[in-house]
Amino acid sequence: MARYDTKQKRIIRAFLEEHMNCYMTVDDMYEQMSEAGEMLGRTTVYRTLEALFAEGEVAKIQMPSDKKAYYRYIDKEQSAYGQLLCLKCGAALAIDCSTFTEFAHHTQQSHGFCIIPAQSILFGYCEACQKRFMER
Repeated sequence: MARYDTKQKRIIRAFLEEHMNCYMTVDDMYEQMSEAGEMLGRTTVYRTLEALFAEGEVAKIQMPSDKKAYYRYIDKEQSAYGQLLCLKCGAALAIDCSTFTEFAHHTQQSHGFCIIPAQSILFGYCEACQKRFMER
């Protein structure tokens, strides 16, 4: 199947690369790009994100808190890592950690379940959100 690199796809890819440390909804991206002067339709943003997801350039998840799809650019250097995802602010951090790798190995050896670190997301709260919570 041919992969088309349209102007809209380049604009959305560039936007995602600038915001690669967080997941965003179609609405989030549409609003931020509109505010920046990019004239793309909401449907165009959605279809382009789905195409980038199908091509493996974008990660797509559904947060436990709602039914919306969230998207994030996949950094080629970190594509083999798992992720830590903040439930409050949406920040995503790559987790290249031997303890996580050991946990995946333990789970396979002791429980017969194969965890794929590159496709694993651990949900919690980032350091900044924890600090804001503690200051209340």
